[in-house]
Amino acid sequence: MSTARLLILDASLNRRLAGELKGRGRRALAVGEIGLGRAADAELLRGLARRYAEEEWVLVTADDHLPAEQAELLGRLGITVATVEWRIDPPAAGREQAARDTCHRWAHAMAAQAAGSVRRYSPERNRAWTARLR
Repeated sequence: MSTARLLILDASLNRRLAGELKGRGRRALAVGEIGLGRAADAELLRGLARRYAEEEWVLVTADDHLPAEQAELLGRLGITVATVEWRIDPPAAGREQAARDTCHRWAHAMAAQAAGSVRRYSPERNRAWTARLR
């Protein structure tokens, strides 16, 4: 079993980020590259589970509510998820840059997540994901 999961960035993140991660030697792709960029969450999860059934991967998303909204499907399919923290007081560089920095800083940890786990990443730390009030 490899510890370097494929990082699949969903449509909530800038698709160029996948190319940046590839440039740093990471296995990464954006859902738009495989025709799932406009898929609803459940359709996306099922599509990824079918397409990458023989590979270890993690869905990287800025949708912090996805793990709660799709909990049953994530559990049934054993999908690994990394959420990127958006609940930062708007940083000087902006939310997109904060997400980019977070992904670059923690790509190694995302790629090594335990199968079926859900973690939340921010510029400062990563931890097990827990539901938040909206």
